[in-house]
Amino acid sequence: MSYKRVKIIRALKEYGFEFLREGGNHTIFTNGEITVPVGRRNEISPKNCSQNSERNPYSMDRI
Repeated sequence: MSYKRVKIIRALKEYGFEFLREGGNHTIFTNGEITVPVGRRNEISPKNCSQNSERNPYSMDRI
């Protein structure tokens, strides 16, 4: 099972994250305290999402 990039971005925006900048291979979102990179692939593996969620206290279960 993989996550759709659009759903990840939608969930981040619901949590109050805003677009910060485009990185080399990622789009960067922030809420002022936490910065979350989202890869530029249509489908993102759960492994990559779990790595991001270790740095992010928000649950990926809502996606």
